[in-house]
Amino acid sequence: MNTNPSPQVPIPNSRPADAGENFDVTVLHAGILERERSEPREGLEPTPFWFVMLIVMLVFFGGYYLGRYSGGFNPLVFDENASSLPVLTAPQATGPIDLVALGKRTFANNCVACHQDTGLGLPGIFPPLAGSEWVNAAGHARLVRIVLNGLAGPVEVKGQKFNNVMVPWRQALTDVQIASVLTYVRQAWGNKGAEVTVDAVKAIREKTKDQAGSWSAEALSTIAENEP
Repeated sequence: MNTNPSPQVPIPNSRPADAGENFDVTVLHAGILERERSEPREGLEPTPFWFVMLIVMLVFFGGYYLGRYSGGFNPLVFDENASSLPVLTAPQATGPIDLVALGKRTFANNCVACHQDTGLGLPGIFPPLAGSEWVNAAGHARLVRIVLNGLAGPVEVKGQKFNNVMVPWRQALTDVQIASVLTYVRQAWGNKGAEVTVDAVKAIREKTKDQAGSWSAEALSTIAENEP
């Protein structure tokens, strides 16, 4: 009986070694990772610079808009029937119109955003009405013209220079409203101007019906204060 183990017969490689093949596993893995990057995860990307600037500009514009057109956040600007203002219609059959009361309401609805409820305006932007030499003039011919057709360009009020535009109100306000708001302005905040009558406004409206564009302070200076 032969107890010697059978000699081991070598099994040939199915793929002969190639002396020229020398794989670098690190390089191989790096190539795989480069081709198969992980998907980006939401929330990790930095906020684009243009988006940040857009938000800043919107916040700035919103602040500017509120500062200029909020009317000092006075609720009377948006409430025609505010409890502190009488609800009046023009004219009333029961008696004469209270020009000051109606003028206060008209001012709150149309003028307060620029000239403010204190009559002090906005420094460097809109001129004050309180203590203004234009408002307290002996006559109201210039004031009525300003309200009817507006005022554009440089103007000096109480020693301060302004250069802005006041819009015309010829189409928006009636003769009664213009007379009342100017009467209120000339008698509020310590002003001592006389009443502006409806007939005076009507006469100036007719006389200036062909006036083209807004007035300038220079053009108004040629008009006498009491000129109809």
